[in-house]
Amino acid sequence: MMTNIRKKLMPLCIFLISAGLCVACSGDDDAGLPPPTGRDGVDGEDGSDGEDGSDGEDGSDGITSAELDISSAPLSALVAITLGDIRDTPVVLQERSIPAYVKALVDRIANGDEAAGLYLPLPGASTDTVRTIPGLQHNVVVKWLDPLTWDNSAEAPHFGSNADFTAFFGDNWDIGGTPYFSGSSTAGWIWVNHEYISGSALPSADTAPDRQHNILARWMFKQSLITSNPNQPQWSEADTNTYINWHKRQLGGSWMRIVQDPGTGAWDLDRAADNKRYDATSNTLARVTGFTLNRVAQDDAGVDLPEGVVAGTAGNCSGGKSPWGTVISAEENVQGYYGDLENGWSGTQFDCPTDEDSTCTFQPGTNVSFTYESGQSQSFSYGTDDNQRKDKDNYGFLTEIDPGQPADEYYGKGEATAGVGHRKLGAFGRARWENSTFKMGNDWKLIDGQPLIMFAANDRRGGRVYKFVSSANYTADMDKAATRALLDEGTLYVAHFADLNNADGITLASTSELATALNRGTGEWIEISTTSEAVPPNLEAIQAAGDDHNMITTVGEALQDQTYNGIGGFPTDNDVLSALYTAASKIGIRETNRPEDVEWNAIDGILYIAFTNNTQAPGLDPDGILVPPNSGESRGDEFGQIMALVEGESNSFTFYTVWKGQGSDTPGLYDAAAPDNLLIDRNGGVWFGTDGNPGRNADMTDALYYIDQDPAHADTTFGRAFRVASGPSNSEATGPEFSPDMSTIFFNVQHPGDGRFSTWPPR
Repeated sequence: MMTNIRKKLMPLCIFLISAGLCVACSGDDDAGLPPPTGRDGVDGEDGSDGEDGSDGEDGSDGITSAELDISSAPLSALVAITLGDIRDTPVVLQERSIPAYVKALVDRIANGDEAAGLYLPLPGASTDTVRTIPGLQHNVVVKWLDPLTWDNSAEAPHFGSNADFTAFFGDNWDIGGTPYFSGSSTAGWIWVNHEYISGSALPSADTAPDRQHNILARWMFKQSLITSNPNQPQWSEADTNTYINWHKRQLGGSWMRIVQDPGTGAWDLDRAADNKRYDATSNTLARVTGFTLNRVAQDDAGVDLPEGVVAGTAGNCSGGKSPWGTVISAEENVQGYYGDLENGWSGTQFDCPTDEDSTCTFQPGTNVSFTYESGQSQSFSYGTDDNQRKDKDNYGFLTEIDPGQPADEYYGKGEATAGVGHRKLGAFGRARWENSTFKMGNDWKLIDGQPLIMFAANDRRGGRVYKFVSSANYTADMDKAATRALLDEGTLYVAHFADLNNADGITLASTSELATALNRGTGEWIEISTTSEAVPPNLEAIQAAGDDHNMITTVGEALQDQTYNGIGGFPTDNDVLSALYTAASKIGIRETNRPEDVEWNAIDGILYIAFTNNTQAPGLDPDGILVPPNSGESRGDEFGQIMALVEGESNSFTFYTVWKGQGSDTPGLYDAAAPDNLLIDRNGGVWFGTDGNPGRNADMTDALYYIDQDPAHADTTFGRAFRVASGPSNSEATGPEFSPDMSTIFFNVQHPGDGRFSTWPPR
């Protein structure tokens, strides 16, 4: 009976489902029939068009390819000068090298050979080219923003800005046991410092990047690293912070393999080699040794680094090549990046108000104190990313790079890498370091059985020369790790040029004449520490002034005293190392005229020092007493000089002038000024580059020079500087370095143009 009812209800259920009035019929487990598909309805008619909206605002102007082009922009570059065809010159060489060629010409000039005078010195001029004397040729090896490998992507390593110091390591140099004049002269590795970026205007609300900063900004835009117009102000916050990071990437140093073409003599970059960049970001890490930082440093993401490890290296000016194969890169002028730790000075004069609102940290009556945190500089501290700002005491060191090691391989990173990696030599202290050099025997090696001795110069007006003597002796059987460990502990000395005329920093105080090899000045190396038992040079004058310091007898006591010489006290050696310029002034060390370079001459055993110039008034009187701010006469040293320092017994030394700068509106053939980087050749010859000659010699460009020191030329060319090569428009000639056989001089053209027209290098 149920079967008959089901049959009668089925048509009704199907009807209700099709009408949408029920979902399913009740019944057993059999599935219901699927609903039929309905037909689509008819489309409605289109509505009428609406009214046009108002015009939108005009978009900003696009950037043309011409505005991004840097193909003719002046770029810092590494240059190689090589000895070419000299068959038609009036010399015959026993040794085929640049020094042998130049010295042969000088010898003929000294003996009256007019033909030789057609070759040397190079005539002075102001051009947009690199010029050399006949017989030499040159080529550009690599320039700023060139890729160091075959990878030209933005993140790949590129050659940095404003190249300075260079150090060449010929292939297989270690077979000779020293990187000085050993190994291949046709292939090897070269280190190049990158100091800064020229230009004052960085991206802000009111200014667009200018000069070299504009070059970098245009390159970054083309690499899609920023979207803001590089030629306009008002960048986005994100682009400004990105720019700061890439600014840091242009500093530090490049480590590259270069090879010489045997046919042409030209040098080229080996892009297949494992070339590396080390920079001012936290991509590069270094451990600070022999010095206690204020607090744990952080990387650029704000993450704490291991204790004593800091992010990056900056302000890399000149430097030195260690006898064990590392590079000492000197961090100069870092006060322009994160702020000055020695803020008690206006120029060379102490200007430290004693009122409670003063920000000076060296007031007398208290112990010195430091504002460690980063200030609002116009380089790395003006962005909104606080992680990019670093403490001031992380920088201003002689930084030892272990070239070839990964950039983040800091010294002592792991037990398996003892003696490997990068570090900052805190035992040498903080200063505006320009460079460094090591005392060596005449075989260009460290001296067996003697302490390791290292010299360095604080490049500022009134700056001093320093010497570090290791506590333990070096022995010839030491490996690299043991030798490097010698720099962790030792004694720091500062040079007091007692006989130097305080009025000019050039002549002898007793005669107002230049010191000569036959009539030398005298001086003393003075230990600078809180435990030093040396006598302060200004002690007698301080006590005679009745300043109630009769109980003080040593440098250590004077440094710790809170009122000695009108400067606060240095309670610890770490405080002394934090502010070497202030500490040296407190005890009356004679000021000098910007010691930019010191080089040890292994052949004659003399330390050569380039004093560039100083036209400011000294901060101390002749007795080493602080003078009131804005008082005293300018030293008036416009042209600079090169001095020789000869060490004696018991920390004594003598000094004399090797070459004195000179200049005029119509400069003579041998006029030159502002000596900077020094270079000692394998035979002990002294060479130098200049920085500032154009402003003192009728706009003649900076150049490379050789000094004649042959006693046989005493009545002719002795003491003259012979111009051998000249740089392009308004550039500085930096970092000269010989290949082992001295057939090549490498040097850097820094900031070509520098605010004037230039398209160098040609390309």
